[in-house]
Amino acid sequence: MLSLSLKMEGSFVRVELSDKSFRIGWVHTVDPVTGSVVLLDSSLENIIIAFGQNVAAIHPLTTEEVEVTKAKEALKATFQESSESGEVSDEAKRRGQQVVEWLGRHRIPVSQEGFVLIVSG
Repeated sequence: MLSLSLKMEGSFVRVELSDKSFRIGWVHTVDPVTGSVVLLDSSLENIIIAFGQNVAAIHPLTTEEVEVTKAKEALKATFQESSESGEVSDEAKRRGQQVVEWLGRHRIPVSQEGFVLIVSG
């Protein structure tokens, strides 16, 4: 497995760990002594280290899997940024108001508490 993982440097992979969890990212390097794998996440901002004794398997991902993973991470980042900052952008306020107006036009009772919409059915 180690020789296979050395050939995967620069590849987008899924590293399965012995506890049945997994890590996904770009292989930066593999320690030839311990078999530890250093990954960069798809945003290339975070480093992930999978220690050799915990690595069960390394699987290269296909182009479609890479695109799906990037899309999921982009969605995750989008929602984390908005919830972490605690601020609501003007775009989010505008879209929220559009939803309230649409519900009202369709006679669906809705009330608003802060940035939360409460729909009564």
